[in-house]
Amino acid sequence: MSAPKMRTAKGLLEELQREDPDTEITLHYIRGIIKKGMLPVCNVGPRRLVNYDTFKCFLENGGSRSDDGDKGFIRPQ
Repeated sequence: MSAPKMRTAKGLLEELQREDPDTEITLHYIRGIIKKGMLPVCNVGPRRLVNYDTFKCFLENGGSRSDDGDKGFIRPQ
């Protein structure tokens, strides 16, 4: 089992840009979703580290965590 790729917001953007040089994702967006608690973080001193694979899954699922189910959506009546 390989070690998780834990990155800061800037590191997440750099990894993403390596895979997709034309990405429209910005550092401001990444910092915002981290601040809102939309991604799990590991606090290491003043840094907040995020697993890169979790971040990619978040983006692939349209900006929602796969384990959230229906949280954040209004149920139809």
